[in-house]
Amino acid sequence: MLFGINFTELFASEVFWKYFWKIVVSIILFIIMLITAAIVRKMFNRAMKSDKTKEDMRTRLSLLKSLSVAVVYVFFVAIIVSQYSQLQALGTSLLAGSGIAVLAVSLAAQDAISNVIGGFFITMFQPFKIGDVITYTNKNLVGVVEEISIRHTVIRTYDNRRLIVPNGLINKEPIENSTFGDSKLCVFMDLGIAYTADIDKAMDIIEDEIINHKNYLDMRTPDQIEEGRHPAKVHVLKWAESAVIIRAWVWGKDPDQAVDTTRDLYKSIKERFDKEGVEIPYPYINVINKGETK
Repeated sequence: MLFGINFTELFASEVFWKYFWKIVVSIILFIIMLITAAIVRKMFNRAMKSDKTKEDMRTRLSLLKSLSVAVVYVFFVAIIVSQYSQLQALGTSLLAGSGIAVLAVSLAAQDAISNVIGGFFITMFQPFKIGDVITYTNKNLVGVVEEISIRHTVIRTYDNRRLIVPNGLINKEPIENSTFGDSKLCVFMDLGIAYTADIDKAMDIIEDEIINHKNYLDMRTPDQIEEGRHPAKVHVLKWAESAVIIRAWVWGKDPDQAVDTTRDLYKSIKERFDKEGVEIPYPYINVINKGETK
């Protein structure tokens, strides 16, 4: 006897061995559940990373992966719980006898069901898919859709953070998709020059830098080319307080390239302006020393 327990009687008891083997089976089933879920995830991840898999199919596979893993968990947990009739009776009595518990579960399930339905709607109608660049206006954040699960959508921002948004919420908020239907993106470059600067010269420099960039995209239609329209769109936008604002339209085959091209152009245009004497206005103070009067 140890700690008041007669182990001889315990080991001779049929009840002990009955529950002992149930616990052993439960542990084995739990391990099998984890292994099966890991295998399912690995299979879907491999399919999603394949070069032959298109973006819209990756979106469907992402949701299907979440559903498959959920089915694995529910299946094995149901088998484990079914071994213990006491647990079934306890759960039934709690749910049947407590109206508050039923109400609490119902309220909690509303959000869960909303997220699941939202995940299906995203997969079915595809307002965005994995790899799309979207702007989540509620948080004023721009990022790339990295994963769409049964519950939430993961957005990777450009500073490598992860924004996890429940599907039910993201379906209610306006989303700006920069790659919906067409991955090309136009970025506006607003450049200020001094009022005394040569406007035509500045516009020629900007256009020259744009069309000579390695990522230049000619967005003119055949009719516009035949009409002799300029290969890059550059116009005077407005008169500001201390500068003439010139706007240039910079295109990229995708959002990443458009942003990279714009960064390069800001540098190259500044260097050309400095070299060719186009003044960029900036605030400064003239100090006049009048001296002392006698």
